[in-house]
Order: sequence, then structure tokens, then C-alpha cells
Amino acid sequence: MDVTKMNSLDKNILSLIKNTNKEAAEENSNKNSVLVSTLRDLIAGECSKDIADRLLLPEKIVKAHNEGVLHFHDKDYFIQPMHNCMLVNIKDMLDNGTVMNGKMIESPKSFSVACNVTTQIIAAIASRTIWWTVCRY
Repeated sequence: MDVTKMNSLDKNILSLIKNTNKEAAEENSNKNSVLVSTLRDLIAGECSKDIADRLLLPEKIVKAHNEGVLHFHDKDYFIQPMHNCMLVNIKDMLDNGTVMNGKMIESPKSFSVACNVTTQIIAAIASRTIWWTVCRY
């Protein structure tokens, strides 16, 4: 293999395959980088990060991320229309209502309904069956 023709994406992917990419292996504690299914996800993530850095993110964000000034979380999912982690403000969703599956869920009027709506929000996030059309952080 001609190493002079490799770019950083090639190096990152090959280090995943050889199981020598400690950063990727330890970046997300709930991913076992030895499993084939996880390895596929990690390889796809390296491609996503490469595209995000070169084509989608402003240069100043990429630079700040690379210098450790900030951490752009879930860059490995950035090119997809979904995210790996969904940190939502449940209080805001209960106080102001929210949209789930394209339907407006009004602010609950009782504790019982608030518990029900909270359970639906958590289940929907966990199963990734909904698309949040309004996100308030």
C-alpha cells in the first residue's frame, strides 16, 4: 500500500479496521468497537466527519473543534437527518407543548397527563420513531 497517497480519512478508517484507533474506540462508551456492526457504524462515522469538516461546517467551527476550544458532538452523524444523542428540555415541552410525529401535543393540565406525555417523549427518543420538528434547548 502506497502510504503517500493516503489521506486522513483513509488513515482513520484503516486504524479502525486494525483496531488501533484508541480515540474512536473510547469516544462513546456504549459502542464496542470490536463488533462488526459497531465497526461499520464507526467507519460510516469517519466518512460523515470528513464530509462535515470539508463541506458542511464553517471553517472556524472545524478549527475550534480540532484545537479543542469546543467539541462538536455527534459530528459522525451530522450528514444524516437524525442525531445519535437527543438532549431535550422536557420542562419546556411540558410547559409549552411540543410536536411529536407531526402532531401538536398541548401542555398537560394534570400530573397524570404530564407523566404520560413524558413517557411518550422518552420512548419516542429511545426508539427514534419520531422526528422533532421543533427543538427548544
